[in-house]
Amino acid sequence: MIFVLVLLIPPAANAAKVGDSNWVALGGYGFTHTNLGRTNVWVDTAFLALGYERVASEEFGPPLLKGYYSVRVEVPVHYIIAPHNGLMTGINFIGLWTLTDVSQEYKPYFLAGGGPVYIGPNIPGMSKHLNGNYMFGMGVDFDAGFSRKIKLEYRFNHISNGGQKEPNVPLNSSRLMVGFSF
Repeated sequence: MIFVLVLLIPPAANAAKVGDSNWVALGGYGFTHTNLGRTNVWVDTAFLALGYERVASEEFGPPLLKGYYSVRVEVPVHYIIAPHNGLMTGINFIGLWTLTDVSQEYKPYFLAGGGPVYIGPNIPGMSKHLNGNYMFGMGVDFDAGFSRKIKLEYRFNHISNGGQKEPNVPLNSSRLMVGFSF
């Protein structure tokens, strides 16, 4: 009887605690949505991002929405494929809400954040090299064992100069990402 009860209790190692942290490495592909807002330039990017994530709250909330907050600071490096080859980089400050009552094997999460972005090549309509961005999206962590998680993310991203200079044609884009935490 005690053996059966032990098997039914989830292992404590899966529970996130305030202060738990890990590194996150993500790679992916992004593309703009022409004619969404004032975006009128097709931009393709391939990118890598390295980040540091830290749990900021204990689990709380009602069933199915129970979860915890965490924060991530990441540095993405984008290689612009079109319309001009070049690099784009910045720093993102991201807040995440991870749902914990859905499954032991995977944990969905929602994210939002932003930060400064430096765009190397001249992209039509972007009047400055230093811009800002905001993003929101969702992802899922799959338990890969040995304190590792495989991550899949989708982000909607907006880049513009915030009206500091004209023209100010934004880049509204989607980003598909895959990676892992360690």
